[in-house]
Amino acid sequence: MNEFDGVYLYDIDSLQEIASESHELRGSKWLAAEAIIDEHVADFQKHLELSQSGTRPTEECPTRVSGELRASKL
Repeated sequence: MNEFDGVYLYDIDSLQEIASESHELRGSKWLAAEAIIDEHVADFQKHLELSQSGTRPTEECPTRVSGELRASKL
């Protein structure tokens, strides 16, 4: 198999290692995604509280619920 460029031979142990690495990477990204979701849920709850009290968000007390997308990297 080493005779051909781009052709690789994997055994079960190699595939298991690749799968484990992928699983660990996805696990770390999951935590980052949860943090972003928690932040947006908190912003939305603040927005609801302000709207129920009749208060409009100001620059001192902004909420990001206005439909703007924030650039976040996972």
